[in-house]
Amino acid sequence: MNADGRHYPPPAEPTLVTRDELVRAQSSIHSIMFVIRVTLLCTAFGLAGCVPSTVVVAKPGPGLSQKAVATLKTYRLWVVRTSWHTGLALSPAEAGPRLTSLVPPTSRIRYLVFGWGARRFYLSHHPTSGMALAALFPSRSVMLVEPCRRKLEFCLGSAIRLDAVRITRPGLLRLRFYLRHSFTKGPDGETVPVRRGPTFHSEFFASGLDYDAFHTCNTWTAQALAAAGLPITSAGVIFAYQVWSQLPRTSAG
Repeated sequence: MNADGRHYPPPAEPTLVTRDELVRAQSSIHSIMFVIRVTLLCTAFGLAGCVPSTVVVAKPGPGLSQKAVATLKTYRLWVVRTSWHTGLALSPAEAGPRLTSLVPPTSRIRYLVFGWGARRFYLSHHPTSGMALAALFPSRSVMLVEPCRRKLEFCLGSAIRLDAVRITRPGLLRLRFYLRHSFTKGPDGETVPVRRGPTFHSEFFASGLDYDAFHTCNTWTAQALAAAGLPITSAGVIFAYQVWSQLPRTSAG
């Protein structure tokens, strides 16, 4: 009984988003946004050209070809893609202790998968056209961190495509900096959890970056790859294929 004498039912536990629901949500919301974005892009190019609304938190490193990188000590970075969404995956050793500490300590974690996106649709089971319209304008975002104990193909499912690239030690350090600064920090200096993610021990965290029609998850991924020293530009990147088409095709080993 509360102070006003009324009885209130306890708040319901939040329903967790499954990975399949997350992929469907991303596909649905992006298919709605595709038509709207193309219209906006045509208008933007017709009026004043397209200037992406990006937030750079790490300076891009010098772009090195994969042939040049092959002569140096390198680290493997996985680029994760669905039809519309891209993200990144690193081993715990490559992610470093500060990023690895975002998931519960457990043995045998082979990879950490990082994704960024618009908060409302990333967390939604049933994205709507209203969410798509809202995402065209600067809106709040979240980071998703997923630990993987097996091969990435088993953790992420058949709808995910993977490509591996090699980055140098300076590139890895810049990438860690970029990833860490994609998270919002609370008054205590720690990351701010939003809720549990779609897979075991995964977690959504608040991000301080704005999501909009010209700064999407794919812009975020392209900026991360550029910060890591890969010869990739984030200028004008909105869709997943614009990231994928720029990746070096040399085998990462």
